[in-house]
Amino acid sequence: MSTLLISQQGSRLTKRGHSLILFKDRKQILVYPLSNVEHILLLGRIEFSASLIGLLLREGIDIVFLTVDGRYKGRLCGPSSKNVFLRQMQYARLQDATFRLNFSKAVVQGKALNQMRLINRQSALDQPELKERWRNFERSVRKADTLSLLRGLEGSFSVFYFRWFQEALKYRMGFQKRIKHPPPDPVNILLSLGYTLLFNSLYGLIEGYGFDPYVGFFHDLSYGHPALVSDLMEEFRAPIVDRLVLNVINRRQIREKHFERQDETYKLTREGLEIFLHGYRKHLLERRMFKEEKINFLQIMQKQVQHFRKFLQGKVERYESFRAR
Repeated sequence: MSTLLISQQGSRLTKRGHSLILFKDRKQILVYPLSNVEHILLLGRIEFSASLIGLLLREGIDIVFLTVDGRYKGRLCGPSSKNVFLRQMQYARLQDATFRLNFSKAVVQGKALNQMRLINRQSALDQPELKERWRNFERSVRKADTLSLLRGLEGSFSVFYFRWFQEALKYRMGFQKRIKHPPPDPVNILLSLGYTLLFNSLYGLIEGYGFDPYVGFFHDLSYGHPALVSDLMEEFRAPIVDRLVLNVINRRQIREKHFERQDETYKLTREGLEIFLHGYRKHLLERRMFKEEKINFLQIMQKQVQHFRKFLQGKVERYESFRAR
């Protein structure tokens, strides 16, 4: 099963039997069997037929809408899970301050630890100074007694991390710090696109296991924001997306020529997009040791969603975030 990404601007997606057909300027440019598709990502201006929508909803295939530079706009999906009891427990846990704080500490520690491990692999920073900073951060997280304090610690550590990230880039292409909306330079565009892909990879798993993706515990609830997806993706940001962005830039797989200036920001060219998507898929399917088995990142994310469900249901005492090796 795969995620099919369509980026040809002005194209039209329709169906023929149980196959997807993509047309551009009245010419057929793609035929793809629906049996191989789990999600469809549409970047920018892509048209599609009403008959196709009906088929996708019946087959349980989500359509995810993104801007041309990869920012998430929304999704079209079929009925939600019938597991009302799991969602009822999820809503009850939202009122449990101790549960929220303990889970959030695990999320913040896991995210920061994976950032540190990426630094250690690629950094020339003074190691004693790095270790001392990490010890201070861990100590502060353990003592944090409110979510607002915990979010402040996570934010300050991320500022430090992206200062190092800038130093680790051999070709900075205007990158100075992490800026989300709108991403002002090529590096921020790649980071945003990578996080969007990761977000959607996790969204399907979370909803597939019966959760309400909009009810999270670390991130604040807000209208239209799938907070639980944001919670569970934190620990995967550095080992999946940040590492990929460093690799494609430092190895010159993606260069300045793969971006076009557009108003106040940049746009990734079709060639650059294909290079990045290929790298993302390849990286996602790389097998690595997780506990006692060798599996890929998609399988690891699936196991983490399963683990979170056990934690929510009280079958395990604490949530253990994914720790990259």
